[in-house]
Amino acid sequence: MKSQENFYDVILIGSGIGALACASILVQEKKKKVLVLEQHFKAGGFTHIFRRKQKYLFDVGVHYIGNLEEGTFLRKVFDYVTRKGVRFQKMPFVFEKFVYPDLTMALKSDWGEYQKDLVALFPQERKGLQSYFAAIKEAKRWFQSYLIKREKLLPTVLHLMLEMWDKLGKDWGQLTTQEVVDSLVLDLRLKAILLSQWGDYGLPPKKSSFVYHALVVDHYQNGGWYPEGGAGKIYEAIKPILQETQSAVLLNHKVEKIIVENGMAKGVLVTTRGENNIPEEKTFFAKQIISNVGLYGTYVTLLDDLKLEREKILDFTKRYPSMSALSLYVGFKEDPRRLGFLGENHWIYKSYDHNENYELANAFFEKEADPTVVYLSFPSLKDPLAESHTAEIIIPGMYDAFSPWKDKPWKQRGDDYALLKEKIAQRLLHYLDKIYPGFGQLVDFYELSTPITVEYFSKQHRGAIYGAACVPERLHNPLFAARTPIPNLFLTGADVLSPGVAGALLSSLFTYAAMEGVPALLMLLAKLR
Repeated sequence: MKSQENFYDVILIGSGIGALACASILVQEKKKKVLVLEQHFKAGGFTHIFRRKQKYLFDVGVHYIGNLEEGTFLRKVFDYVTRKGVRFQKMPFVFEKFVYPDLTMALKSDWGEYQKDLVALFPQERKGLQSYFAAIKEAKRWFQSYLIKREKLLPTVLHLMLEMWDKLGKDWGQLTTQEVVDSLVLDLRLKAILLSQWGDYGLPPKKSSFVYHALVVDHYQNGGWYPEGGAGKIYEAIKPILQETQSAVLLNHKVEKIIVENGMAKGVLVTTRGENNIPEEKTFFAKQIISNVGLYGTYVTLLDDLKLEREKILDFTKRYPSMSALSLYVGFKEDPRRLGFLGENHWIYKSYDHNENYELANAFFEKEADPTVVYLSFPSLKDPLAESHTAEIIIPGMYDAFSPWKDKPWKQRGDDYALLKEKIAQRLLHYLDKIYPGFGQLVDFYELSTPITVEYFSKQHRGAIYGAACVPERLHNPLFAARTPIPNLFLTGADVLSPGVAGALLSSLFTYAAMEGVPALLMLLAKLR
């Protein structure tokens, strides 16, 4: 039954940064009364934080964000949706290290300096390096043009002109990262260094689209930033904005189904816990629905309609699986700077072959081999407000190792599950102690998060941390857009634009344009400028 209590202007499914940004924009620009529904007991999606032992603060998904200098477009969008409620701390000048068996490359917060360092190491590749960095810029421009056409942001005549212009250049959307880099440089070690950040979009070079690789490399050309106090500050800043229109954020509310009547999205069916912890069903209705749980979560798990689109997404997901991962959260007794860490991220690779490193990632579990890929990050060294020192260790894969427990409730998966987690955690800590002697002695606390937990809370297939796979085929699939075939139903988040905080945040602008029209977006952009 529809009533004033359960009727809203807009319902948002999920509370990740894409949904929160949409909610903030709709409240500020259109005075909409919105409802954000989150099945977790904390809001924020991959931007939420949690504490352990009272003093250790961990970010679930935010490790660093690029392109946040004052005056950049991304910074202006962040400042707008949070009303400047989040402060960002610049990371050290050397903000990443690419660690290989016989070489460690420092990535500096200055693209020019980084290129000089590469030329000094590989002088014979000077021309190829120039072509590579030019290709990064060209692929980014191609993506911007692609988005304008896909989201219909220009009049038809201008779209046709843009399409004709694009045909004069290279179709970057067709190329894999490996194909482009192989065509430009020869040295195997240099190729590996240039590709070291593939973990930021979740696929190795032979599988990934060069466009997404280019977006990541360009994104970090001036270094990285971290939100002071942790990514949870984002929701804290947006929450009071939503209260201005009596909007609501309901936690522990799991959306089971999008209600479609007469071919139009009308509302959602939700389960929550009622009195005496008894499961209870509720329905909420709205003029517009926004899903922030990705294409798989929306078309496969929440819709009974659109059988053809559902099959297309199932086929895409099966053919192009995205990366799942294990995350080990570590609390330290002492300052990790005593071991030489200054707050930079470390990408640690077994070999210079990233494709092999990715394919053999599961050997860590299956054959008890050393990990082939390890990402090491120090949130406490990036955050001036940190109370205690922490680290986060991430390795790809491992979904199948934990899949036997995927249908059991979170925190109720039994002793065997806990023992497997403990064994893997110990092996990871032992490996880090081998690479950085003394690391293990600093550890006071650790907790392992598995892909099945990510799958449970995010609705992402097999716990894919970046959503749909960043393959070339994604760029030619019309379902990856803010509009859906169902009137009044829209998408936001990483699947609409690109992986990561920046991609999910900026997707909200395309969702806003799809809902309110291009003139409304242009007025907002004018405000931001």
